[in-house]
Amino acid sequence: MTRQSMLPHLLRNAGVLLTGNTVSSLFGVFSLVVMARALGPEQLGTLAIIQAYASTMGVLFNFQSWHMVVKFGSDALARDDNRAFGRLVFFGTLLDASSALLGAGIAALAAFALAPLLGWDESTTHVAALFCITIALDLSGTPKAVLRIFDRFNELAMVQVVVAVLKFIAVLFAMFTDANFPVFLAITGAALILNHLLLLSLAWHLLRQRGDGAIQPASIRETVRENPGIWQFVWTTNLSSGLGIVTKEFDIVIVGGLLGSNAAGLYRVARQFASLLSRPLEALYHAVYPELARLWASKDVSTFRSLMVRGGIGAGSVAVGLWCVLWLWGEALLGLSVGPGYVSAWPVLLWYSMALVVGIFGFSLEPAGYAMGIPQKMLAVHAASTLLYVVILPQLLWASGLVGAGIAALIFQLTWATTMIVVQRQSETHGNS
Repeated sequence: MTRQSMLPHLLRNAGVLLTGNTVSSLFGVFSLVVMARALGPEQLGTLAIIQAYASTMGVLFNFQSWHMVVKFGSDALARDDNRAFGRLVFFGTLLDASSALLGAGIAALAAFALAPLLGWDESTTHVAALFCITIALDLSGTPKAVLRIFDRFNELAMVQVVVAVLKFIAVLFAMFTDANFPVFLAITGAALILNHLLLLSLAWHLLRQRGDGAIQPASIRETVRENPGIWQFVWTTNLSSGLGIVTKEFDIVIVGGLLGSNAAGLYRVARQFASLLSRPLEALYHAVYPELARLWASKDVSTFRSLMVRGGIGAGSVAVGLWCVLWLWGEALLGLSVGPGYVSAWPVLLWYSMALVVGIFGFSLEPAGYAMGIPQKMLAVHAASTLLYVVILPQLLWASGLVGAGIAALIFQLTWATTMIVVQRQSETHGNS
């Protein structure tokens, strides 16, 4: 694919995902508004903590196979080796299934051990342990990779929209029937499970259509032998994702543990509204990674760099505009939507949104690092940045209250992006990629 044809191709994929992400994000906000009004900050905070706990444990113990399948699968397809690609799909599926079951078991048991630290009573602990079913049914890693590699971004977007709309209808019905907290938590879990199952069914349907070579049962030893460095890539990307979940999900658990469920509820609302900025980031990330992997595999370094820079500037500029909207009208928006009880979330919303703007400007750094095959260096960057975040987050929460969470997020994003730029430049210069 030439540079001239590649950019429209990328923008088309990103546009499809962005449309789906925008629609699903809006319905996500609608669902949050309904739950916030039905539950109040305290119970909404408890729900957010349970969901964040399950998400964190899922990422920690569930192999992030989609990174591996996109990276090594793109290499296999670049050399027209469909059977090698099929063996990678089989290998990724094995990783998904085994780690999902292991992660769910560990998460459910750990819920009882961590309950005193999280302030959960016996009833909440049992509900949290049951919610870990969502981890056991998360077999979507390899399916997401397959759909991305074969440009099925419209189907990825469709799943997001369908799940978001159905969840909104469910929570709206629950509110009108005066449902209690467990019902809203069950709806949240059911939406996650539905998302996993839809992705799985779409990917396997696509693979069946491809016919011979699409799925190749093989021993783990055979797959590892023909893909040198695959285990190292799997472990480092999994550890890197595990570190990343601290700033994406587990921060709610930390806020709840230090400031209480009410603060966690306010923070959950702030993050949900801030996610309106991050939708371009998610769409572009998933669209650009396969393109960067193909460009690096074909040694087209100039186009590779150009795509990174132009994509970051374009996405970041849009994010700045959206942040200005939140700055001007965010406080009024919170009062009109989720209610006066959540208006105090506006300051942390601004700080957290500013952190997301920085992340959007540098959104291509992470997929570029995976495409370059330097997950070990990326892991080191993630570890150092996350360690700094974990150290400063409690300090800033104690010193500045809930707004400290947003300030900590901004410091983390600036540290991570700056360090990633330096590492990738060094890797290109010394030819370590």
